[in-house]
Amino acid sequence: MASGSSIWVAWTPDSEGDPSVKGQNSALVSGTGMAAPHIAAVAALIKQKHPRWSPAAITPAMMTTANI
Repeated sequence: MASGSSIWVAWTPDSEGDPSVKGQNSALVSGTGMAAPHIAAVAALIKQKHPRWSPAAITPAMMTTANI
């Protein structure tokens, strides 16, 4: 559901990570771990709006709905 491809993230300019973004305040990073906080936040908002919904109900709601 959340592939985590090309997620804009805050980045410390002092990071010793990817040299191509050294000195930058943000970066485009990929990986499933990058999408996890976003998906968890959406699930929490849905749970707040629909407290009786189980995880089994929240997951398909996230996968099949959008508001453009």
